[in-house]
Amino acid sequence: MKKITALLLALCLLLGASIALAEESYNDYPFVRGVDYSERYRDYGAQPSMLNFGSVKMNQIQSITSNSVKKTTIKSGSASKIEQSLIDGDLFYYIYAKYQTSKSVPNHTINTMLVMEDPTGNYYTMYDEMHVEATGSNYRYSGLARFFDATTPLIRCYLDHGELPTGEYVFTMYFNDKFFRSNTVVLK
Repeated sequence: MKKITALLLALCLLLGASIALAEESYNDYPFVRGVDYSERYRDYGAQPSMLNFGSVKMNQIQSITSNSVKKTTIKSGSASKIEQSLIDGDLFYYIYAKYQTSKSVPNHTINTMLVMEDPTGNYYTMYDEMHVEATGSNYRYSGLARFFDATTPLIRCYLDHGELPTGEYVFTMYFNDKFFRSNTVVLK
């Protein structure tokens, strides 16, 4: 019971300090019938260059975009260690998305959807809007230093299962209902 209380407290604190995704879907299957999510996001010649899963100390999330803040990219890890950090509330887990464009870009908004699929096949979804400022035609836009909340889906997964299942977690980002990129993380 103490673990659940601690997780709920950590979730409340996280939501108050969230820096990227503002709302959470409680619909575990986020895909709308009739939408082709396999179409790639190529607006303005966009080329995804990365989609990383990582963590930063909770007390540094306000400065996460600073180069002086130590961020850890995670490709594989211990489910029990991540679970313990969720309980302790000491780390913020994120997905970092970056891309480049080959054309000038007007002011526009990108609707984002981050989907985490756990090893049991459950989906956990986060939504946000990214506001992109205009750039000139001679400039290659290298994307926003954009960190999306992956802590909340991990906490929901933990609460659903009573633990973080071991196996592959697939994080997939969609921009304007188009596929951006996927990243697989293995937790043992």
